[in-house]
Amino acid sequence: MDCIRNMKVQPNYDPNTRHCFYGPDADLIMLSLVTHEPNFLIIREVHEKRRSMESGAKRAELEAPAKLQLIHITMLREYFMLEYRELAPTMKMRFDLERIIDDFIFFCFFIGNDFLPSLTTLDIYEGSLD
Repeated sequence: MDCIRNMKVQPNYDPNTRHCFYGPDADLIMLSLVTHEPNFLIIREVHEKRRSMESGAKRAELEAPAKLQLIHITMLREYFMLEYRELAPTMKMRFDLERIIDDFIFFCFFIGNDFLPSLTTLDIYEGSLD
């Protein structure tokens, strides 16, 4: 993230630069959204639970290579636009997708993440995100 922030302040920065994160953490989705960069991709390994009666060492040898999952943040941004643009005529302020994304992330972080504790009154399993 520091690298991207440093690149963005350079006078010759191309706003069409493509970025790619690799990692399993769901917070990467939020972090990539909050950069407001239009071209982002996250590569994650698919974690499948497998049951085996064999020993751990033998099981590790038998497992297939990890399957990868691609998350196109560009498409997620488009889904935000589709979801909220119908509200634009009813808003008292100018419709701004970037502010909507920031607000969404802000509210999601109230539920908690790796960096912030969750509020005790909010629980994602009880529908607090909805």
